[in-house]
Amino acid sequence: MVGNSFGLLWKINSQKFKQLEIDFEKPLNIQKFVSKLTTYGLNQEQAELIVGKEKEKDFDILITELNEKIRQRKLKIENSVGYLVGVYQKKGILTS
Repeated sequence: MVGNSFGLLWKINSQKFKQLEIDFEKPLNIQKFVSKLTTYGLNQEQAELIVGKEKEKDFDILITELNEKIRQRKLKIENSVGYLVGVYQKKGILTS
């Protein structure tokens, strides 16, 4: 708790976020693709495995198709990250 003239402020589970870093050993487009995959909820290790075997263009097509199926109510997804992991497991990129 921190006191100030406005009353009390509660600080709960506050943590400093790590600033994204550029690794000059890896191409920037690879790092951007990994970042995109982690934004969709995949962890760093999964993202790096996918980047090694999948093109970003193909991932974008997959996401576009999934969004369209969801919009048309042809597909209902409760856990989108789990669904993406399943897709890449079927492709043999990720293991269970």
